[in-house]
Amino acid sequence: MIAAQSKVAAMRTPLARCLTGFWRDRAGVSALEFAFVLPLMLTIYIGSFELSQGLSAKTKVTQTSRTVTDLVARSTNITTSQMNDIFNATNTVMSPFTITTASFVLVVSTINIDAHSNTTIGQSCASDGNTYYTPGQTVSVPAALVIPNSQLIWGTASYTYTPFLVRGGAPFYTMVGPVVLADQMYMAPRMSPTISLPSPC
Repeated sequence: MIAAQSKVAAMRTPLARCLTGFWRDRAGVSALEFAFVLPLMLTIYIGSFELSQGLSAKTKVTQTSRTVTDLVARSTNITTSQMNDIFNATNTVMSPFTITTASFVLVVSTINIDAHSNTTIGQSCASDGNTYYTPGQTVSVPAALVIPNSQLIWGTASYTYTPFLVRGGAPFYTMVGPVVLADQMYMAPRMSPTISLPSPC
């Protein structure tokens, strides 16, 4: 009986020493901590990247609406060819973001303001060829810009920004989906009281 107990004790001693050594060993703590912190680090890094890209895209949309509206406001009568050139120039302004007719829409309209300060669409052209506003349609204009018997050039730009994770087909699509970025700009005609857009565009 005593011999059996001694044998059991002898077997437990190496096991106990092994467990004690494992408990005291700190060699793998850094790797374990890194494994816990890595997902958070990646989330912060990717989130910062996506945020900066999104803000850059929004800035490009604002620049595009401002640039196109200014180009139209500097003209008098715009031909179909000139309007197409203006729409094509948006590729340069939006660079390095790639735009397509499905992801980007630019609409340029003239707004007529009558003697009673009623604001209605005069003409409207869209980069994708669709009709977004019809002549005579009432639209809202900031009160500070409403001057009786005048005209405004109204440019609106809309861009569907697709985050990098979605473009790469990552499984985060349901978490980070495409975001629609839009902006608009109003300007008064520079060279003449009114401007004519091509009809049809």
